[in-house]
Amino acid sequence: MTITMKGYRVQRPAERLDGFRTVLTGLSLADNDLDGGVVLARISSLQAEINDLTLVLAGSEAWLIEWLAIEHSKGSVLYAAAKISKSRNEPLDKSPSDARSRSAIMDRFNDWASTFLTRLDDYEASSRQPATVAPWIAGAEAFPGDHQP
Repeated sequence: MTITMKGYRVQRPAERLDGFRTVLTGLSLADNDLDGGVVLARISSLQAEINDLTLVLAGSEAWLIEWLAIEHSKGSVLYAAAKISKSRNEPLDKSPSDARSRSAIMDRFNDWASTFLTRLDDYEASSRQPATVAPWIAGAEAFPGDHQP
């Protein structure tokens, strides 16, 4: 439920992450998605959700905003990597066992979206403290150099 007070929109804690859930629910990447802009638009809308939540939280739960921003970047990079792979190698792809193959990148994207959604629920069920997101931040920060499928 959203409460409006003198022009300010105030969300109850249980609703603060609903916009993220809306974007992430059912979000997946397949080869044909790389030809259109639907998935990209959904990824981009995560930044708007982060901006809105930053205003709503007004400085509290900075660790949550940090984690959300890192996850947004991770999803963006995975999408871009798959898009670049398709534009460079259109019909060709590396072996699916190769971490740089388009299919492996898309699998990672789909795992990212699913895990992100699960962690939103985990965060809301938690004490909402920095310790909750610390391992997620560490894992996401390790992403650029992990080279795993």
